[in-house]
Amino acid sequence: MSARQTFVITLCVILTALGAYLVWRLSEIVLLLLGAIIFASAVRPFVTALDNRGIPRGLAIVLIDLLVIMTVIGLVIVSVPPLITFIVTVVQSGVLSTKLTQLATRLAIFGWDRFQVLIPVISLPGQLNALIAQTGEEVQQQAWTMTQSTAVGLGQTVLLFTMAFYWLTSREQTLALLLLLSPKTQRQNVHAIWNDIEFRLGAYVRGQVFLMMIIGLASYLGLLALGVPFAPALALIAGITEAIPLVGPLIGAVPAVIVAFTVSPVTGLLVAILYGVIQATENNVLVPKIMSSNVGLNPLVIIIAIVAGSTLNGVVGALLAIPLAGTLQVLAQHIWLTPTLATLPHEEVGAGGSESTPNEESTTELPAPEVILADSIEAPDARLGPAEIQVITPNLPAEGEP
Repeated sequence: MSARQTFVITLCVILTALGAYLVWRLSEIVLLLLGAIIFASAVRPFVTALDNRGIPRGLAIVLIDLLVIMTVIGLVIVSVPPLITFIVTVVQSGVLSTKLTQLATRLAIFGWDRFQVLIPVISLPGQLNALIAQTGEEVQQQAWTMTQSTAVGLGQTVLLFTMAFYWLTSREQTLALLLLLSPKTQRQNVHAIWNDIEFRLGAYVRGQVFLMMIIGLASYLGLLALGVPFAPALALIAGITEAIPLVGPLIGAVPAVIVAFTVSPVTGLLVAILYGVIQATENNVLVPKIMSSNVGLNPLVIIIAIVAGSTLNGVVGALLAIPLAGTLQVLAQHIWLTPTLATLPHEEVGAGGSESTPNEESTTELPAPEVILADSIEAPDARLGPAEIQVITPNLPAEGEP
């Protein structure tokens, strides 16, 4: 290895390590940019539709952003504050503790009468009261920290929408610059990769919104059937927390179970079972099916990606796991899989995977010669496709010649 090659390799290693360090240090900005790109990919079809109707592109982006923000804020303002007031009143009045005490007593009596087993549930109400008191103290102690975190979250949300706005307005220029910097022979492939990634990112967000609507509607119908008060607000919380993988449905179930216990212990248990069934159906049926059809990923890959993302970076990692997995699949397909399949012999990648043999009848349409003799057809080269197979037509004697 020459000194020049050693220098180039060393420089590449140093630059790679420096780039990885910068990404790690600026991970918050990188995640915000990725979130902005995902959101922009989701709303781009609607922006394009408004643009085609004569509305300026910048104004169309602002209108859609405002529609999304106002819809979320309106739903939260209408539904959540009455629910919070109700829960605080229930906790302070001790109704929840009384209901739990009744349930624990009934369970203990049932276990002793039927099975002569003492179920250790008598202490649950006292433990719940201690937990509520401890939670209240922690909320008071962390009030300033929670306020700061809320302000930071709102600022990051505004920054995300701003970055999405500029990404949508400069998309065509960015794509043109990327194609200009790419080799001429790879520009078509780069363009296809860009479009595929953008489509899958947008499809992921639209699929996630569809999931949230399904979970919210199922929760609303179930709570309404069980006679639980504040069913719209509880269903809204279930739908919003659905966006949080793994722990989101559990967070959304807690307020519903608390409110249901104020009705009766049996209603509380039925609501817990309802949310458990919804959670199981979502994890095992809805998420794999909907996300696989929208993002194009195998259901097993989706589950592995969510678990891996949550392990690496908690809730944020789980949120970004599926779009990142879809992006990696697109890159692997265009950069490695498609070129590799193109270099394989035609027999290995043909329909049905069956090998063709010489002198065998072929269903491929070939240019029809005047006369074809089967014994004179040469065996096709295995490296040639069906359109490249040549048929040799022998010279037949003219009419009247011996």
